[in-house]
Amino acid sequence: MIQGQQAGATQPSLSYLVSLQSQSAHLMSCSGGAAPRVNGSVVIDLGRRMSKILDIDPDDYACLVEPGVSFYALYEELQARGHTHMWIDSPDLGGE
Repeated sequence: MIQGQQAGATQPSLSYLVSLQSQSAHLMSCSGGAAPRVNGSVVIDLGRRMSKILDIDPDDYACLVEPGVSFYALYEELQARGHTHMWIDSPDLGGE
């Protein structure tokens, strides 16, 4: 059962083998591209309400962000925290 799901609820994604593709609200987001990578995917917009920067680790040069965080918002937060040695790279969308 998926966390937060009620007992007895259906799982259509698993029942019908539908690929779910998350998308953010920004064209310049940190979560990757907007176009689904698999034909027949259902696109879920997570960016409208999920726009928090969860963690910035300057020692590992890593950031944990929600899908709605734009590159500019992350850049501004890095500057505000004094992490001018960190830079933003494009997200990895994976590959085949």
